Amino acid sequence: MKLHLGMLDILLVIVLVFAGIIAHNWYNNHPTGREALFLKLFASKGDLPVTKEMGGGGMTTWVSK
Repeated sequence: MKLHLGMLDILLVIVLVFAGIIAHNWYNNHPTGREALFLKLFASKGDLPVTKEMGGGGMTTWVSK
């Protein structure tokens, strides 16, 4: 049994791939709120902004600067 791929089959695959990419970008914000804040701080300061990180929950509590 042979697989016959026509031009319409190939075009359909290409259209579906692009539709998936467009749908992903449509429903997911790029950048997110946190990423936008990071980029804003990075652009205004000129170096990597230092944030306070906290860990908790199931792991031991830690704070880094």
